[in-house]
Amino acid sequence: ATLSLMDLIKVLYEISPHPKEFLSKNRVIPALKMIVASNNAGEQGGTLIQIQAKNLLKTFSVNAII
Repeated sequence: ATLSLMDLIKVLYEISPHPKEFLSKNRVIPALKMIVASNNAGEQGGTLIQIQAKNLLKTFSVNAII
């Protein structure tokens, strides 16, 4: 379910007319950072989820609000 949600977030980001606002309003960056930092890597699929979260953070870093 988490991977599907991350795919949905990516699609919404790509079609958003205001990507910076989308990221900040929906608190996407902090949520992805929390996934990357989680200790669920040992669970089945946990590593894949963390890799996808890292990839999204890289993609979104262009529009991140600091």
